[in-house]
Amino acid sequence: MIIINTPLETVYDSFMQKTTDYKLLELSQEDYYSECLQLLKGALARFVLAEDITIDSVLNEFNRELTLLEIDILSLGMVIHWVSPKVNSIELMKMSLGSRDYQMYSQANHIKELLEMKNEANREFSYWITQYSSKKALEELKKR
Repeated sequence: MIIINTPLETVYDSFMQKTTDYKLLELSQEDYYSECLQLLKGALARFVLAEDITIDSVLNEFNRELTLLEIDILSLGMVIHWVSPKVNSIELMKMSLGSRDYQMYSQANHIKELLEMKNEANREFSYWITQYSSKKALEELKKR
């Protein structure tokens, strides 16, 4: 039986399908992978149920083949880590400007969309973590 470890790029591709960030696409391949790796590490840190998943950043792959659910959970975690600094940055700008200045200076809908994206990613992430946990618990019961 040949074991094929999942390439990191598989999760990066899933992440990019969930976002639209042309700035990431403008980066060199090396910078793009570096940025995605940082987002992935943040996502993996939140995915505490997946203690057996590790990253081999030299080979650019995981230590095993990931399930589609694990790929989706990690890419959702990447979305959360990608959008959080953008939301925080806009919130800080809003606090430093008066509300009238802020409304003229910024597109109020932009922050609402980013906040909704973050909230939706958090909801989905939590939902799929629960599903993953239930699946793992059932697998353990079957082993007994």
